[in-house]
Amino acid sequence: MDAQQVKQALTALVEQAERPQMARLREVFDEVEEALARGVSREQVLAVLHAQGLTLTLRSFDTCLYRLRKARGGQPGKRARTTLPAVPVVSPATAAEAGTAEDAEPPLTLKDVLDPVKREARADKYFGPNVRHYPSLMDQVKAKRAAAEAAKQASDAAKDQKV
Repeated sequence: MDAQQVKQALTALVEQAERPQMARLREVFDEVEEALARGVSREQVLAVLHAQGLTLTLRSFDTCLYRLRKARGGQPGKRARTTLPAVPVVSPATAAEAGTAEDAEPPLTLKDVLDPVKREARADKYFGPNVRHYPSLMDQVKAKRAAAEAAKQASDAAKDQKV
């Protein structure tokens, strides 16, 4: 038995044999994950794989992805994420030291956001009173309160007349 002939015969057998779907998907797994991470839908990726001769249903495609991710040590069920460039975090203290935060403000809290007076004051700081072409929230609140007070006074006056 010649080792070279056996090697050639086995190589020819591998090339001729129909390989399992999972093995074929494994070869292009990195490209599939990259496409999914960039926002390409699973259906679109599967359509490209179908055009290349891979015959999987969407359900079996999802199962294969799950198994391949699990085998590679990733979290199954989670897509691979592309690494985003690091964005430096600038705190108000750091910004003040750098001289970029002249009007450094404390971070907003939920209480600040829900308080209409603070919310309007903050909006006025960025938009200014001349930019708005609509009544401010505070003006609307004041108008509603005034209308409610006027209605209450009218109601009280009507009651006094009846008595």
